[in-house]
Amino acid sequence: MREEYISDAFNMLDDAIIREVDIVRNKAEKRKINWKAWGLLIAAACLVLIISIRSGMFLSKPLSETENLPMLTIAENTSEGMGFEGYIAFDISELVNANPWNEDAKILTLPVFQNPVVYEDFCVVSGADFEKMEEFLLETAKSIGIDTKNLMIKDDAPSAEERQEIESKAGADLPEGYFNPRKLTAESDGVKIEVDVSMRAQIEFDPVITLPEGYHLNQRSYEELTFAAGYLQEEFKKLLKMENPQINVYGGDYNIYGEQSFGLAFFDKGSNMEEDLINYNFNQISFISLSEGEGIWLIRIKRPDLSEKLGDYPIINAEQARELLSEGQYLSSVPYAFPGEDYIAKAELVYRTGELEKCYMPYYRFYVEIPEEEGTALEGAKIYGAYYVPAVKSKYISNMPVWDGGFN
Repeated sequence: MREEYISDAFNMLDDAIIREVDIVRNKAEKRKINWKAWGLLIAAACLVLIISIRSGMFLSKPLSETENLPMLTIAENTSEGMGFEGYIAFDISELVNANPWNEDAKILTLPVFQNPVVYEDFCVVSGADFEKMEEFLLETAKSIGIDTKNLMIKDDAPSAEERQEIESKAGADLPEGYFNPRKLTAESDGVKIEVDVSMRAQIEFDPVITLPEGYHLNQRSYEELTFAAGYLQEEFKKLLKMENPQINVYGGDYNIYGEQSFGLAFFDKGSNMEEDLINYNFNQISFISLSEGEGIWLIRIKRPDLSEKLGDYPIINAEQARELLSEGQYLSSVPYAFPGEDYIAKAELVYRTGELEKCYMPYYRFYVEIPEEEGTALEGAKIYGAYYVPAVKSKYISNMPVWDGGFN
């Protein structure tokens, strides 16, 4: 049994057992070991350890094995859209998801993965594995009943004529690799499948797949999405390929017209919380409808390449992350500095999985009420901004972020 595991197990022992052992230790004049008391202590520690392992509380590799981990570099700007990451709600309880993490989880380490896809200047992409992309596309096609024998797969590289036109408009020489493909596509009987370099697949149906009477993918209704999930779970077994699929109805924020919206996805439950977190963050399948949810328009499959594991890194807890947040050591696309701990509404442990991330590493995402935005979108509503604090201990990060008023 490893020393650090025993130490953690001792910390969970009943106080009465510990007091009894203290009494034994303090009776030095007898110079005898009370083997019964020590046996009770060790047995209890072992029992706690066994329970912890089975329940997934100890999720990680021994800390002694983390000494030679490579330093991590955080990308300076990974924003992929306009505006900032904000959520409109009247109360934080309206923002929901099925994130398996909770603050009681005792996580010692979590894996960090190198993102094999690199975006260089002029958006030149390198590191894409087109063999894996093609395998993913064919696997996806088969899972929804498409005969792949004669399926034509093409990439999105521009033709010679298109390249010439783009170069002419640019008025300068474009760097090598600028016209590299970024996507594979195949079509069959009204079904279009795309797989991009980040290993995200999208299945588009035209016409949409109709649902049986009584089922709706209505993004305005949490209840209707939850009800429809049971049907989809059974109908798309081959696509999901999950031993224990978990329903993730997420969202709950409002638009400027006062309309609340949700999304529906599935992820596979693992044998412990580490596997749950990996599947929740990296391996989800979502179903999307048009208009009032009368049919399935899109299915999106998220499956980034995690083959380049950098190691299992020591993780700070949520309280330590709050301290870093207060010190300004965070990433955020919110254009306002963190307003103070009193404005923290909730926290969750997530991976940032955007295509511009240099590595996939865990962060604490804090939902923070933005006082400067109160009442600007909906009367009586609040705007919660997302602030991210690296969950990996700062000694392993070469450029610990410090907010400077910019977007990141």
